[in-house]
Amino acid sequence: VTPNGHGVNDKFLIVGIDRGCYPTNKLIIYNRFGMAVCRRENITSYDDCWDPKHMPASTYFYYFEARSDTDAIIRRGCFEIVK
Repeated sequence: VTPNGHGVNDKFLIVGIDRGCYPTNKLIIYNRFGMAVCRRENITSYDDCWDPKHMPASTYFYYFEARSDTDAIIRRGCFEIVK
């Protein structure tokens, strides 16, 4: 993620969240010390996704849980903010 305002990779996006596939969802982003720096629930558009423009360059970890009427997913991973 490169939150420098140039319009590419400025936010931590969840691909396809705007299609309504998983209307019930939760996103938590943690810093390298394990502190939650972002909590979002029921994200429905890219505008609702996390914008880390005021966060320091570092490695972050995410936890994403989502449910639909017929399916449930959990995704975990890490990413880096580069400034």
